[in-house]
Amino acid sequence: MRYLKAGLKKRPDHWAAYELLGNIHATNKEYREAVTAYRTGLKYQPDSFRFNYFLGYTYLQTKKFKLAEEFLSKAYRVDPGNNRTWLPLAQIYTYKGQPEKALEFYNLRQKNTKEDASPGGL
Repeated sequence: MRYLKAGLKKRPDHWAAYELLGNIHATNKEYREAVTAYRTGLKYQPDSFRFNYFLGYTYLQTKKFKLAEEFLSKAYRVDPGNNRTWLPLAQIYTYKGQPEKALEFYNLRQKNTKEDASPGGL
């Protein structure tokens, strides 16, 4: 971690380092630090699926549902075919008491899981 932080001192605009730093913090359940890292990276890559997804998912982990919805929805708009957003968004809409909207994402996940499934789980 110290090498990563040292590298960011020399090159503070290196967005990929912020993603890695955020992932390390999130893995260690240091959510506040993870959010700070992801938000900094998002400044350099505002339309990044990954930063929006990681921010949204981190907010979901901390039960900040409004912020989770904001960033996960943006990630979905950036790449609607990426299945990583479907279940978290369905969970958020379920929590918010919006079953129709939740069902859209549950159905999207179910439909694509069946189509993408291969024998042997490969």
